Amino acid sequence: MKRFMLVTLFVLAACGSEKKAEEEGVFDPLVNTIDKAEAVEDAALKHKEEMDKRLKEMEGTDGGEEQ
Repeated sequence: MKRFMLVTLFVLAACGSEKKAEEEGVFDPLVNTIDKAEAVEDAALKHKEEMDKRLKEMEGTDGGEEQ
């Protein structure tokens, strides 16, 4: 009887913790941080490309004369 109760206890404990393991892992905060950093990097690269494009347009509109 003790063995049956002990086995039942372990089975129930294992089933209860399985749902929590699926929700959040140990490395989830790190993965989320990396995702955020990549999003910021993408935004910065997009801004840089826009600025480069504007600078090239400005260089082309002032006649192209160099002194």
